[in-house]
Amino acid sequence: MLQQFNLSDGSAMLLAIQEWLTPKGNAIWHQGLAPDVEVSLEPGTFMLLPRELESMSAEEFRASTDTQLLRAVEVVGERALSTDTPTD
Repeated sequence: MLQQFNLSDGSAMLLAIQEWLTPKGNAIWHQGLAPDVEVSLEPGTFMLLPRELESMSAEEFRASTDTQLLRAVEVVGERALSTDTPTD
């Protein structure tokens, strides 16, 4: 939602308001999300950046030490194969 507020000098301020909801319609604002799966990132481990992924082979990706991203890909794959409804 975008709302315009006209100012006395002729300019205007635009205010954008968006409510973020989970797939089941629960609000996220001021609450955040609890992770379904917690994965620690070991000290000294470097997280992969999107620009790095573009040039990596699948083997290089699987050999990386970014345990959080590797587990996220695994969980997304598992859920894509399941017929369960989203949880939140």
